[in-house]
Amino acid sequence: MKFLGPLLFALIAALGNTLYVAGQKKSAPIDNPIATNLFTLIFALSFTAIAFPFFLKQGTIGAIRDHIFWIVLSGFGLFIVYIGFNLLYTTYGPYVYPIYAVLSILLTAFILGVVIFHEPFNFFHALALLSAILTVFFFAIAQNHL
Repeated sequence: MKFLGPLLFALIAALGNTLYVAGQKKSAPIDNPIATNLFTLIFALSFTAIAFPFFLKQGTIGAIRDHIFWIVLSGFGLFIVYIGFNLLYTTYGPYVYPIYAVLSILLTAFILGVVIFHEPFNFFHALALLSAILTVFFFAIAQNHL
C-alpha cells in the first residue's frame, strides 16, 4: 500500500511535533524565546548526533558536501520554524495548531511541491487542499463562538 509508509513516518513526525509543542507551551514563562529555542536545539542536536552513526552509509559525507546549499537552507528554515512555533504556542497555545497546519499544507505541499518542484497534482489533491482551507474557515468560526 502506497499510503501506509508515508502515514507511519507522518505519525512519527506528529508524535515528535506533539512533544515539541508541549515543551514550547510549558516553557512560556521564559522571557527570551531565543533561549528556549537554543536549548531545545542543543538537545535535539545531541539526540541527532547519537542517532547519526546508525544511519551512516557510504557516501554520506560526500552527499552532505554536494548538497550544502540545501542543508543550510533547511537549517535556516528550521530556525524560522522554531521562532514561529515558540511565539505561536507561548502566546496562544496548541489549540491554534490547525492554522499552522493548513498554512503549512498550502505553502509546503502546494506552493513548494506543485508550483516550484512540479510534483503531481490531481483532482483528489485539489479536494484535500480545499478541505484544508475549509478547516481554517471552520476553525475561525469556532473561535468566534467561544
